[in-house]
Amino acid sequence: PNTSPAEIALLAERLRARIETHAFLKDHEELAGRGLQTTISIGLASFNDDDMGTLIGNADRNLYLAKHDGRNRIVGESDTGTNTAISKIATKAG
Repeated sequence: PNTSPAEIALLAERLRARIETHAFLKDHEELAGRGLQTTISIGLASFNDDDMGTLIGNADRNLYLAKHDGRNRIVGESDTGTNTAISKIATKAG
């Protein structure tokens, strides 16, 4: 609540980067200390007096675009309402 799209993009990018660099299950004997490399795609959406269905639909559309554009990405809506990949923008902000 009360978080700007830029702030959400920064938080989402931090989460994406942490997941990408974390070696999950590194102590599992079958993974021989390497760990399981994992990535995440995130679709962001803002609640602007829309109904819940619209909010979820926008987030779902942006998630699909993130996966379609190469995965391990964050896609949200810019201030003009057009979809934009924001991982690089968020990284620069951090």
